[in-house]
Amino acid sequence: NDLYVTLERGEFEKGGKSVARNVEVTVYLLGGDGQLLKVRTVAGCHVFPVNIN
Repeated sequence: NDLYVTLERGEFEKGGKSVARNVEVTVYLLGGDGQLLKVRTVAGCHVFPVNIN
């Protein structure tokens, strides 16, 4: 399974090789009406489900 994410905005540091290359993303799952869906998700195998409020 693939997940493609479009970043709408962000704050990134300009710099050389010493700048961190990690990106933290918060993802919201919305229904067709734009309302936040209350679902359970699993981060991977052998991991307990997490409620998303």
